[in-house]
Amino acid sequence: MNALAVALLLVLVSVGCHIGPDSPAQTTREAETRIILTSSVFTDGGSLPAKFTTADTDRSPPLEWRALPGDANELAVVLTEHTPISERTLWVIYNIPIEVLQLPEAIPIDRVITINGPTGPVEIFQAINDLGTIGYRGPASSGNSDTTTYTFRLHALDRHLGLKPGLHAAQVLGPISSATIASATLTANND
Repeated sequence: MNALAVALLLVLVSVGCHIGPDSPAQTTREAETRIILTSSVFTDGGSLPAKFTTADTDRSPPLEWRALPGDANELAVVLTEHTPISERTLWVIYNIPIEVLQLPEAIPIDRVITINGPTGPVEIFQAINDLGTIGYRGPASSGNSDTTTYTFRLHALDRHLGLKPGLHAAQVLGPISSATIASATLTANND
């Protein structure tokens, strides 16, 4: 056995790894980064109630999460509309401290909003969505509920982005993507 092979073997033994898709280290890391995202008003894959759509009051639904990775420093939520031919960003809310474990229903339509965190009020930011408005824009009745879905994605970020409030979604999504260390989705349709 040559010196390089011996060194590699010692490294693998010292870190307790074995090669393969089901290694304990990989399984442990995945378990640590499985965020759970839920809402009290709809289930994953279910219908979004009318009051959270443009057909009614168009207010943002409440969202809750748990099991954040220990190395997360900031959170962001992105709502995307998916059709067979396009994808649009309907909501980006960012600068969410990791101590915040939920967004209440009906987030105000503003660049900077104050919500109650566990230790007091915190400011979070919203971006301009692909429709050209600040904040949440719910699904519209399109008649294509079988082919259109809406995905809420919670991003756990490895750093504070330091972005200004009120940027366009296109300016925020790249930094969010590059800083994401774990995420969770909650999908809805618009019947």
